[in-house]
Amino acid sequence: MSKLYISGEKTIEGPWILNPKSFEELSEVLDLINKSIKNSANTEFKELAQKKIQKGLFKKIKEALEYEEE
Repeated sequence: MSKLYISGEKTIEGPWILNPKSFEELSEVLDLINKSIKNSANTEFKELAQKKIQKGLFKKIKEALEYEEE
């Protein structure tokens, strides 16, 4: 079983040897992380937009979301 080592440094000494299957699995994991981050950000933007609507700053969520993107 592998252990996770979190270095206090910005670089971790190699060499890193991965076979093609490991690269594919890593790519899938990174894609999943990317999708999760995007979903989380979108949820946060929608919540903030809804709060601005409740405060009366905007009438429609589309307007509030567009403002958040600027």
